[in-house]
Amino acid sequence: MIILAARMQFYFTGGLSLPDRNYYFDTDSRAIDIRQKYVKHVQNMFMLMGNEEAESRKIASSIINLETEIAKACRKKEDTRDPDKNYNKMSFDALQKSTPNVNWQIFTQSVNLTNPDTVIVGQPEFLSALNKNLKATSIYDWKNYLKWHLVRSLAPYLDDKTYEEYFNFYLGTLRGLQEPKPRWKRVVASTNASLGELIGQVYVDEYLPKGTKEKLTEIGNAIKEVYADRIKNLDWMSDATKQKALAKLNTVVMKVGYPDKWKDMSALQIDRTSYVRNVINANIWETNDDMSKFGKPVDKTEWHMYPQTYNAYYNPSNNEIVVPGCNIIVPGYERVMADDAILYSIIGGSTFGHEITHGFDDQGSKYDENGNLNDWWTAEDRQKFELKLNLSLSSLIHMLL
Repeated sequence: MIILAARMQFYFTGGLSLPDRNYYFDTDSRAIDIRQKYVKHVQNMFMLMGNEEAESRKIASSIINLETEIAKACRKKEDTRDPDKNYNKMSFDALQKSTPNVNWQIFTQSVNLTNPDTVIVGQPEFLSALNKNLKATSIYDWKNYLKWHLVRSLAPYLDDKTYEEYFNFYLGTLRGLQEPKPRWKRVVASTNASLGELIGQVYVDEYLPKGTKEKLTEIGNAIKEVYADRIKNLDWMSDATKQKALAKLNTVVMKVGYPDKWKDMSALQIDRTSYVRNVINANIWETNDDMSKFGKPVDKTEWHMYPQTYNAYYNPSNNEIVVPGCNIIVPGYERVMADDAILYSIIGGSTFGHEITHGFDDQGSKYDENGNLNDWWTAEDRQKFELKLNLSLSSLIHMLL
């Protein structure tokens, strides 16, 4: 996976078809059963693509073997929580020298990235292993691996037999779902995922109560004031760290309701020819949109969630919280504003307070008020914080047990 910022590229691991590396190595009965069913699933998918059973079985075996090799170089999920360890900056030339079997220029040119000078590699050991695997694995196996990942990613939008096979493994075996949603519901969800900003404009105009953005801003500011008081009254944090914590809190950007400007999606081609073709077109548009940001200042007004999405997030690199407008909707008060007692109780601490806290948790606290990875704590305060965090986790585990 690649994320762009200014003239830097961020490279993170990918390439696995099971949820994370543990699924390839755990030895409990469930993990073994999942791996066996996964191989059978890949075999079935290649048979649906027109391959003979024996060949499909051979291909499935080679794919899980290759993915297992890739998984060996992936960090455990808990090890990906440390921003410092997953931020490894190097020049583009150094990247190319470290992975001579990967021609990065072919990739950057194909997606119109002009002269990247810096990359951030999430897991350097992963790229080193990939570099070796490229030579150690036959081109035949790589072609089948890439074909598999293409079909797997598009399976939800293909014919009923392909989707049924996809559902049985990924949503049945892995998640325990008994039956798929009706096709029309899946298409609605897909349309929202691809055209969310266009749908969002209609949602804001026709469904959000008037004054949503203003009310959410009011609630957010009130929570920030309470949060500031909590910081000031901490008995274990030094004044030096408190001042920096308050400075970070005061500069938290609150994006609420809906974007002030909407993305121009006029270049996206959608028609009635093919559902999967429309999905591919939407993916291409999104990729082109991402690539168009390269070499430009980061647009801090951009949203990464739609106003109709009932969720919220904190982004440490921008020191911002995003609370979509639909959070203000209360059952029984559709299209009208509920009173403050209700609104503050459902989106005060549980939404605004929760997201702001992410700026000061074990990950977010490593970013300063400008969103830079920069440890602004005193060493003593950081030690006290981590001690309290570990004690809290121990107490939680003890309660669960």
